[in-house]
Amino acid sequence: MIQLVPEPISLFNFIAADIDDARHFLDSFLPAPIRRCCDLNTLSLQASHIIDDTLCGQLADLLYSLNTVRGTGYIHCVQDLQSRPEKMMPLRMYRYSLTIMQRHIEQGNNKFPVVLPLLFYHGQTPANPYSTRLPDFFAHPGLGEAAYMEVYPLVDIRAMPIHEVAPLSRRDELFALLDKHAQGHDPQALDDDINRVLAQWSLPPAQFRKIIYNLVDLFRAGNGRQNF
Repeated sequence: MIQLVPEPISLFNFIAADIDDARHFLDSFLPAPIRRCCDLNTLSLQASHIIDDTLCGQLADLLYSLNTVRGTGYIHCVQDLQSRPEKMMPLRMYRYSLTIMQRHIEQGNNKFPVVLPLLFYHGQTPANPYSTRLPDFFAHPGLGEAAYMEVYPLVDIRAMPIHEVAPLSRRDELFALLDKHAQGHDPQALDDDINRVLAQWSLPPAQFRKIIYNLVDLFRAGNGRQNF
């Protein structure tokens, strides 16, 4: 996230007043790797605002769209009117970026746009002392970055071979088998797998009945059939 300190109010109003001034400012201010991917000649001020109405006295924003080397991108300029820096501002800025992405998808697009947030700082403190990097706010920054910035795990029981399902606990394995068979059309295969699991695990009668009833109900619902 990019942060600006010197005279942000007049500069924010300056770029808001004229698209050519905004284009010139961004041409000078954007980091070179980002600037090379953006066509500032296509810069356009959007009518929509992202800031919550309840925060209008604390923040103001401008949303620009432009062409990038791969599709439409956005530059979201936020002016912080608070006298003190807000420690959790990165969370708010990224939430705004997600809102812009969601609106873009709702317009019929099937790719996320790149949204570049720009924060114009207005605090009395000479410089905002807080990080603008979201992972820095996790108790474990490395783990937070790995959890939210990397590929998340996908668990698809129905695509797992039966020998990979078997190492689960007895209750988890029964429900994993249900999920694996719920969209299938072979009650006998489900029955065989349940018997295999029950041969390995001893369950109290009440728990056994509860699990079996749930298995049968969910299998029926998944197959749209009543006779099972």
